[in-house]
Formats: sequence, C-alpha cells, structure tokens
Amino acid sequence: MSAISVDLLTRMLPADHEVFVVRPGAQYKLYKYVADDSTILLDLPGLDLDRQKALVEHEDLESRILRSVALRNWYRGGRARGEARPIRSLSSYPSTALSKHRRRSVQQFVRISRGYLELAKRGDLVLVPPKAFVAGTLLGELTGSPAQYVSRHIDEYERDALIGRRVRWLASFPKGELSGEIIDIIQKPNAFVTLRKSLRQKIYERAYGNYVVSDEYTTRITTSSEEFTSTDDLKINAFLNFVAFNLMQLDRDGSPSRLDDVVFADLGDYSLDLTASINSPGTISVLSKRVTPLVVSALLALALNVGASAVDAAEQDRLKIGNATSADNDPCVAEVRASTIKFLKLIGVDNWVRACEIAKQVEANTGLKPRAVINSDSN
Repeated sequence: MSAISVDLLTRMLPADHEVFVVRPGAQYKLYKYVADDSTILLDLPGLDLDRQKALVEHEDLESRILRSVALRNWYRGGRARGEARPIRSLSSYPSTALSKHRRRSVQQFVRISRGYLELAKRGDLVLVPPKAFVAGTLLGELTGSPAQYVSRHIDEYERDALIGRRVRWLASFPKGELSGEIIDIIQKPNAFVTLRKSLRQKIYERAYGNYVVSDEYTTRITTSSEEFTSTDDLKINAFLNFVAFNLMQLDRDGSPSRLDDVVFADLGDYSLDLTASINSPGTISVLSKRVTPLVVSALLALALNVGASAVDAAEQDRLKIGNATSADNDPCVAEVRASTIKFLKLIGVDNWVRACEIAKQVEANTGLKPRAVINSDSN
C-alpha cells in the first residue's frame, strides 16, 4: 500500500540566528536596486576593499570610508554645483586628525560596514523598509557568507561600485503592518541594526511559517475567507486542545479522550499560546516550549488531506514525517514524527474521524490551511 508522507516545511534556526533591519541607502534611495537585484547594498561608493583581506585587516578602512563619503556627497550634489570630483588617492583622506563629530560619523560607518561584512551570516534575515508607509517592506534571507560579498554598479554612482550581500526574498508586506516598536527603530537614523529577540516572532512567522528557535516551537495556520466566526474559532481551538490534551495523556500513560470532551480541559503547562489575526488572509500562530505546534501542523494536514486512513498508516508503519529543510536524523523532526504516530495510535480511528470532521468544517468555512503538506508515494 502507498506510504503517506508529511513534509513539515519547518525552518530549524540556530541559537545564534539574527535578524537585521537594513536601511536601503541614505533617504532610501537604493530601495529599487535592492528589491530588483536581491542584494542589500552598503551605501559607500568606491570603497574598493581588498578581497584577500578580512574587513578587520584593512588598516586604511577609515580612509576608504572618508573617500566613499566624499564620492557620495559629490554624486548627490557636489557635481551639480560644479565641484571637482573627489581625489581617488587614499593619502588624501587621513583619519588621524578628525574632529570629534567627524570621528563619530566615521565610526558609525565602520559599524555599518562590520554589520554587512562581519556580523551578518549566511541564513540570517534582513528586513528592508521602504520610505513610504504603504509600500512593500522586504524580508529576505542572506544566501552567502560575509566573504562572498558582491560588487554592484548602479546608475547613481556610475563607475564607483557598491559592496553588497545577496538575499533571497521571502516576503513583502506594507510597512504599516510592522509593530510599533519596529517602526520606531526604522524611523531612527539606523542603517544597520540587530533586531531584539523579543521583536522577532512575527518576522519569523512571515519568513517561515513553521520554525524552531531556542527550544521554542511555532506553527502558522492561515485562513483565506473574509469571514471567521466565533464558531470557527471554537472549532479550531477544539482541534488544538484535542491534540495538546492527548499528547499530555501520552506523556502520562493516560487513556485517550474525545475531541468533544476536552474543549475546555485544563491543560496546565501543555497549554498552547495563540495569537490570531482574522484579516483576509488571516493567521493563527501556535507557540509552545514543546513540539506540539509542529505535531498540530502535521495532524491538521493529515485531517484535511488524508482523513481516517491516517490511523491505519500510523499503525502499519506507512506514515512518513520529514522536513525538507533539515537532515533526516534531525532530533526535532524525529520527536515530531514519533509524537504524531503515537498520537494517532492512541486515539484510534473513531476519535480521529471526529477530529477530521471538525477540521474540514473549519476548512470549508474559512479556507483553513496548515504549513505542513502531504505527498503520497509508493513503497
């Protein structure tokens, strides 16, 4: 018989994963280039770093920055005023006798350069805001290491190239949908800043849907209908409580409970944290210190796409649960796999059929969709 394969589509993030807010150049002037070329750009034309050296090994970095700032100012006004093009020789830009204000400015550019070329790792996220409040905020993942930076020529700076990092864009959404705390960060003169961990949840959800970071598990369920009633809310919460309660019973060697009997059950520390937005499309985010959200994602996919036969598949070792973006032996995936199979074996087909009915009712009314997907294949 055919195996049933579930792909969790979950991003396993390392403990040192970072999210950066990156302004696309002074006055957002590089936004179009950044969006079209999938590259974040350091707004310092003609920096001309030596690729054989790490950034910290450039003893003349401050002089290079001073030259880049002079070039940028010339392109953005000095040329139009008839001023001579800045001299290329670095000896013309000594950094040893700068005023306090000038020193502070140069050090700020050093920090920004370090952000681009030292701090931001492959796989880190970058959030690139637009100037307009209703325009698209870009969210992407860095695809190369700091040493794999690229050079780009743009019309504004002619022959003086910019240094950049390649990005794979994952989402674009109106700036107004960002939290007030992130908007405050954007409105300050921050060209490259690390986003606090406490502000990352919604960013991670937009980027990945399902994700794991620092022993916190999150799944995102979407709805597509314009309407989401209190009945729909009750039913989806009943499904979630049904999963969480019976996973608790598994841990305690208890007996299974029917969905209708656990709608208002006290789950203690097995309770799930929920945040919901009922806009169209709407989202329901499920969070926990346990793997329950990922088990929910797998079970919801099975309920909506497989139905009753998922129990037989679990009992006959035909239910395969994996994650395309992580190794086959990933311990988190193994735990989700084991929990999902044990859950189905515990509750049995009758209890599972009832749960499937409830899930499909909500799907019919709201367009409910989990992040996990089902693929059928032959043994």
